Amino acid sequence: MITKYRAYFKSEIKLPPYLGAIFQSILLEAINLELAQELHDGEHSLRPYHSAVYISKDNEYVWDLIALNENISDAFHSKLSSLFKDHYLRAFDTKIKYLDKYEFSKTSHAELFKKFYSSDFQENDRVSMKFITPTTIKTEGRYLHYPREDLILFSLLKKWDSFSDDIKLFDKDLYETISSSLLVSSIINLKSQFINVDQGKVSGFVGQVNFKIKAKTRQINQLINLLLEFSNYSGIGIKTAIGMGRVETISN
Repeated sequence: MITKYRAYFKSEIKLPPYLGAIFQSILLEAINLELAQELHDGEHSLRPYHSAVYISKDNEYVWDLIALNENISDAFHSKLSSLFKDHYLRAFDTKIKYLDKYEFSKTSHAELFKKFYSSDFQENDRVSMKFITPTTIKTEGRYLHYPREDLILFSLLKKWDSFSDDIKLFDKDLYETISSSLLVSSIINLKSQFINVDQGKVSGFVGQVNFKIKAKTRQINQLINLLLEFSNYSGIGIKTAIGMGRVETISN
């Protein structure tokens, strides 16, 4: 099960655009200690949820909270009244007030797989991806500040296989094939931005990337479209639990 919650709030003062680390603290305080430790431990890029806070195009503060397995979905659902209530943000000496505006949706890895591997699926060779919060992928000891197709796909494959119980996707030969089949065709307003993390800063990129899918077979087209759709739930790259890697895709 994958569940996605979106809440809107306002602040008494102007806040920084990205507040993922602060809202992770709100999340961890709301759930029981054992589960909080489970969520806090482990590799940053493979925590079973995605949380990001940002300012929408309508100039509203948004908190997206997405659980990537059934256990975490149930835990979040049981604590909604604690999560989405007005909070005092000590770091800014201000209160935030939630608006009467919430969105909720749910799906599953199996449902996503069925959507893209059904006979009704129409092959799509162009997808646009908006990188809403700073996104970076760590490779060979350094953080990349630009979108690299193979690493985006590897990040998504790794996240999928980590949280899907029944359907596993990674295959070395298949990965090499899809990596050469996804190409950046153009970028729009791509720039570097910082996000505050653990008393420091990590930089990533935001903006829009338009992709071209040059798949030799229907199966490759299906898999790439599935992974790009999954990115809307999992995020891309590192530190997606504390605000990084929030993306939205648009099929063209």
